[in-house]
Order: sequence, then C-alpha cells, then structure tokens
Amino acid sequence: MDAELLAWIHFSWAHPALDTIMAGATVVAPALVPLVGLALLFSPRWRRVGVALLVAFAAALVLSVAFQALVARPRPPKLWRVLRAPAYFGFPSGHAAGAQFGQ
Repeated sequence: MDAELLAWIHFSWAHPALDTIMAGATVVAPALVPLVGLALLFSPRWRRVGVALLVAFAAALVLSVAFQALVARPRPPKLWRVLRAPAYFGFPSGHAAGAQFGQ
C-alpha cells in the first residue's frame, strides 16, 4: 500500500521545481525551530516561550529516534530519490513527532 500511495502522489504532483523547493525545505526547516528558540532566549519577554520550544524540539527528537529504534519499520521501497535516503527507520515519522510537539 505504501508503494502505491507514494507512486500516486509522485506521478500526480511531481515537478522538477517542486523537487528543488522541497529538497531545500527538508534541509532548512529542521534548523529553524531551534534557531527561533535560541533567539527567543535573548528576549526577557519571550524567554519562557523559547525554553518551551527548545524542550519540545528536544523531546520530539529523542522520542522519534527512540520509537524508530523500537518499531524498526523499514522505509518504503525506492521508487525515486531526490535526496539520499536517511539511514534511520521510516516509522514513526519525524515530521509527525514534530507536529505532535508543536513544531
């Protein structure tokens, strides 16, 4: 089922410009949350928000890696690759963990 769904998404939405945009977002976006959290630490008014953001980010990262090791579900088969495949397992998704913790 994963392969069929990914193929449908790919062939329905694939475009070289979107590949480039999403490849860049995949690299840049994970760095934004901790950078914003660190920047907020310098403002007395927003310091607590910065701490909460950094704690949530760290919790999402630790729990995601721990559950990936526990579940050990392999990634879907290679249908196409824009980026190099990550070396870690595919479930639970780091994106889902980030959404759960408010990233």
